[in-house]
Amino acid sequence: MERRIKGIIFVILSTLFTSSGQLLWKWGVDSTAKSMFNLPLIFGTLIYGLAALLLILALRYGEITLIYPFIASSYVWVSLASSLFFNDTLSGLKMAGIALIIVGVILVCTGGLKNRTEVAI
Repeated sequence: MERRIKGIIFVILSTLFTSSGQLLWKWGVDSTAKSMFNLPLIFGTLIYGLAALLLILALRYGEITLIYPFIASSYVWVSLASSLFFNDTLSGLKMAGIALIIVGVILVCTGGLKNRTEVAI
């Protein structure tokens, strides 16, 4: 169980870093700097690479069927942060989608934590 917890912690960190990298990319392309090599783009790429390393660690410690659903939470982080930092709108349908993603991740992951003696149909 401790290995699974490590895997979950690493994948959550990975999604936070992935989302941060994507937000930095957005900031970089929206900035006044016209170069493809401005600081937000560079830092976003470095953070995105770190996220990939964290995902590799997560997969090392946890089962892919338990770890991978957490990646959907990146959409949640990006949506919430983009509404805060970029004034993107969060409509009722987007909020409902975010809620469904959260519920889906919880359902898939709690099913993955059950005792493995069950037989799949």
